[in-house]
Amino acid sequence: MFCRECGQQVQEDWVVCPKCGIAIDDNERPLSNAEKRRIREEEKIRAKERSSSNTESLAGCIMFPIRVIVGVIFILWFLSKFF
Repeated sequence: MFCRECGQQVQEDWVVCPKCGIAIDDNERPLSNAEKRRIREEEKIRAKERSSSNTESLAGCIMFPIRVIVGVIFILWFLSKFF
């Protein structure tokens, strides 16, 4: 038997899926292989989205100080031309 939400294999006597926490209905029909593949593909897409958002935030944290330093250097260079 598989969870209808995440596709995790669950035992017949379980009440809640340990992976996603959704309640498991006793009368639930088993998932077809096509549904299992679809669920796995959706999980892969979600995992990629999570990892790409982490990468973007890391890049932003690195780029901000670099921009500040370049800006300060430019201002100092600009002021040195007049004083």
